[in-house]
Amino acid sequence: MTVKVGILGAGYMGKTHGRILRGDPRVILSAVFDIDAQRKEEAARELECRAAESEEQLMDQVDAVYVTLPNTTHAAASARALERGKHVFCEKPFATSLEDAGKLLELCRSTMSVFAVGHNRRFAPAYMLVKEFLAGGRHEPTLAQFKMNRGELESPPWVENAAVTGGYLYETPIHLFDMARWLLGEVTDLTAAGAARTYAEPDNFSLLLRFESGLSLTFASCAHSTWAFPFERIEIYGRYFTVETAEMERVSITHGLNKAASVQDFHALKMEQKWGYAAIDANFISAVLGEEATAVTADDRYRSVELADRCYRALRSTPAEAQL
Repeated sequence: MTVKVGILGAGYMGKTHGRILRGDPRVILSAVFDIDAQRKEEAARELECRAAESEEQLMDQVDAVYVTLPNTTHAAASARALERGKHVFCEKPFATSLEDAGKLLELCRSTMSVFAVGHNRRFAPAYMLVKEFLAGGRHEPTLAQFKMNRGELESPPWVENAAVTGGYLYETPIHLFDMARWLLGEVTDLTAAGAARTYAEPDNFSLLLRFESGLSLTFASCAHSTWAFPFERIEIYGRYFTVETAEMERVSITHGLNKAASVQDFHALKMEQKWGYAAIDANFISAVLGEEATAVTADDRYRSVELADRCYRALRSTPAEAQL
């Protein structure tokens, strides 16, 4: 059995998923559509599929749609696909407002279609190793520290445009909101401080998240920090252990007092495997075929948007605190 897939949006992520899907024997990559005609034609040649004349024509040809459009259009495009009975893989974020996220969540719950969101880090080997370590039951986290930085918001130039991204937190930091819940549980409250220092939108954030377990997580994110390695890092501490990641390149774990750390290095993996893109695409196709469930639940999709929304609302409140 095969799944006919179309790609809506022929930018970097659309082509990345397209290349992966072409290598899956369960997939027929049927068509791609983009409002930029040149970009659409170039993607169709590279991916060896048809260039649809319209979004409607693309949907007429497929069973499943990959929504790889600008962030602020994700919710509306995904809703259109669901209303036509298509399975949907929506690149993150699920939406860029809590209102849109709530409407899309209800639509997802009312349909039989499979809906996945591109929180690829759940499938990255580095983070899967951290999850496995914490899930063993012998290592209870007591404190955590995350960071997610960018070097600039000028490349590509649309990243600086909040009308396209929904805001800096919806672009890349939202991945670590999902990681926080996946690794550490439900967030009970959030405190935020932030400011616009270099760009027109808030681009510096200091966050404190508290979890049902009682654990606290500090999360710092800056949009103009240079590309100093590692721009993405998590540190989780517990009784005589520390887990540290360096982007998705490596994981270091100290298991006790006066013991050497164990280090696993993933730098030699291809980007599609290292960043989890190949595995999340395989999971989506398997879900469409009824072979397994999607890894990101309906509530997971909504909760990541909710955390980003709470941060922005906290910046506008006095005191800057938001209860979940």
